[in-house]
Amino acid sequence: MSGKRLAALAALAVGAVGCTSLPVDLRAPEVGLADVRYLGGTVFEHRFEFELRMVNPNGQALEVEGSRFTIDLNGKQFARGISDRPFTIPAHAERLVRLPAVATLNRLIGQIANPGAAQGLSYAVEGHLEVGGYGTLPFAGAGRVGAPPAPVERF
Repeated sequence: MSGKRLAALAALAVGAVGCTSLPVDLRAPEVGLADVRYLGGTVFEHRFEFELRMVNPNGQALEVEGSRFTIDLNGKQFARGISDRPFTIPAHAERLVRLPAVATLNRLIGQIANPGAAQGLSYAVEGHLEVGGYGTLPFAGAGRVGAPPAPVERF
């Protein structure tokens, strides 16, 4: 066998092995808002720490090397964050993950002045995880906090 053919065959073999070791069909983690902490701020921006509950539905751990996300409150973007803090979500398990985010003064005032806030707060979180050995994995979640209990009919 010629040297060129042998090199091409070796490259194909390495490529095939490399492709089979990549995770396929990873499902996005389920995400919910677990807590929010105010970390302080200035006149123009305010820092928060959002604690997200991330549930990994996959049969393999997610080795997260970084993340970026946005938080919407009552349908309006409130904060956005980015982090290089690594964390792992084990296979078929959940983790509480704390991620920093920033909200501008305008967004903060917009939420405080919202008359619907007394009826509860709907939230949506959306972002991407940088998963080692895989690439970018999107995630999204939504929920409602502080909503009054549903009315009960009494007879």
